[in-house]
Amino acid sequence: MNNTSAIKRGWDVFYKSINMVRWVISNVVFFGIVGLVLLLGVFFAVILFQTPTLNPRTTLVLNLEGNVVEQYTANSMGRAVKQLVGNSNIPEQRLFDIVAAIGFAKTDPNITQLVIKTDGLNQMGVAQAREVVRAIQSFKKSQKPVIAVGQNFTQKQYLIASAADQIF
Repeated sequence: MNNTSAIKRGWDVFYKSINMVRWVISNVVFFGIVGLVLLLGVFFAVILFQTPTLNPRTTLVLNLEGNVVEQYTANSMGRAVKQLVGNSNIPEQRLFDIVAAIGFAKTDPNITQLVIKTDGLNQMGVAQAREVVRAIQSFKKSQKPVIAVGQNFTQKQYLIASAADQIF
């Protein structure tokens, strides 16, 4: 009987030791993963929410290229896949993004001028061109120069370029 209780106590100690090791390893792994996820989360938050700074006397070059659209014809994943497989469709720019970029440049003290390149512009509606012209005219109220650059101009390209202070 004494022998059995010694074996039982030995087995209990062995079981508790194994259980303790399992518990310690599980907690170390769990808290290690949680710590890693938190560390990566903080790292990506710092990178993603970091506001870019511009050097003083920066020129915003507005390169109007491809089709100006109200909404992209494909979702972001579809556009990324097309770029990966080398499908060279005509690029698209959203009108909202163009107008927003001009609006932000108007209020940014580091941006001193706007240069508009219209050579790559493919399709754009007249109403869209007028919306860009209104944004350019609003930009000009900040007393910053606007320069349009192009080899030759279609009517819509010239409509946009006509809002500039100089055309080259």
